Amino acid sequence: MRLPAAGLLAEDEQGDLPSLPAVTLAYGGGIKDCEELKSEIAAKLVAAGVSSFVLDIVDKERIGAGKIIGSCENGTKRIVRRKDR
Repeated sequence: MRLPAAGLLAEDEQGDLPSLPAVTLAYGGGIKDCEELKSEIAAKLVAAGVSSFVLDIVDKERIGAGKIIGSCENGTKRIVRRKDR
């Protein structure tokens, strides 16, 4: 699955990013590792000019504050973006 390069990570007027599509499958068809996906998302955010953020890997039942921007480990975990203070 390929993510669109342009426009996907543009910040809106409030500085929030739109949700990234949940990418759960690795290229070989296996389950996407959370740390690997977290690194990929971080690289995309930095490339889009976002400099102040924190990505957390959490169980899907314990999301709390932040915005879900990814799903991994067969949907059992979520990657959540929150603003760095």
